[in-house]
Amino acid sequence: MRGSKVAGGGGPLRFNLLGALEVWEGGTKLRLGGAIQERVLLMLLLESGKMLPVSRLVEAVWDEDPPATAPHQVRKAVADLRRRIPGGSETLVTEGPGYRVVVTETQLDLAEFDARLRTAKEALAAGNPARAVDALQATLALWRGPLLSGESTPVIERASVMLEERRLAAAEQLFDLRLGLGESAELVVDLRQLVHQNPLRET
Repeated sequence: MRGSKVAGGGGPLRFNLLGALEVWEGGTKLRLGGAIQERVLLMLLLESGKMLPVSRLVEAVWDEDPPATAPHQVRKAVADLRRRIPGGSETLVTEGPGYRVVVTETQLDLAEFDARLRTAKEALAAGNPARAVDALQATLALWRGPLLSGESTPVIERASVMLEERRLAAAEQLFDLRLGLGESAELVVDLRQLVHQNPLRET
């Protein structure tokens, strides 16, 4: 049975943000701390490989009404995350006026999401709709829900809406391709569910 812990030394790291924020070390889910730690890590993961200044992280955590101690609390949250995540100092790097998260494509579900969308686009360009269907199905399988499952600030909410739009576009493309491959009967249940979840989406 999977448990939770602060840090350890067994298994690869995995960061999941397409839903409730999770960090796994092998089969063990790590404890990240409180809301400040989660929001800081989420923003860094959304822009993985890019330096985010402390001011941007403050905005993500508190929106327009941060406390006077907000920059200090962000730095403290990063230090705490470094302790909780194995190899945290190599993963959460200080750079100039802010921080950058360093993860590989296979460590982050959002990076996999982007890679599988590229695979689908390349398959379509090569005239292989069946392979594109497989890639899109794998893309959508990564989705577990909105960012932080609704526990967010306006900055994070905007990012969540943008990602949801990309998910729906991928789902619509998948249905179009499956219809083109003659799978109309098999699509009824999936389409009903999508329409129920998005009743105002005309497409």
